[in-house]
Amino acid sequence: MPKHLWVLAAAVMLLNGAAAAHSWHGESCCHDRDCHPNPCEQIEKLGDGWVWRDIATKHPYWFPHDRLKASRDNACHVCVSPKTVPGGICLYVPLPA
Repeated sequence: MPKHLWVLAAAVMLLNGAAAAHSWHGESCCHDRDCHPNPCEQIEKLGDGWVWRDIATKHPYWFPHDRLKASRDNACHVCVSPKTVPGGICLYVPLPA
């Protein structure tokens, strides 16, 4: 097989793997549209929910208990959109949180 086809095949496998890695985000949350990994240390438990502050925009996002979901990869993921300020869509954390 020519070298450029090997490179193309490798790129397709890599992209498919990356897409599958987060395919477990539910439709009710954001289903990968607005979700991204985030260091768990940047998420703070406050009263009856959690707060994540976007470092780039400085906006805080509020996640009440009903928006908390179990992370399937033992990492934190925030699902937010500019349309959801001050609340986030959902928050994936390793449970129990």
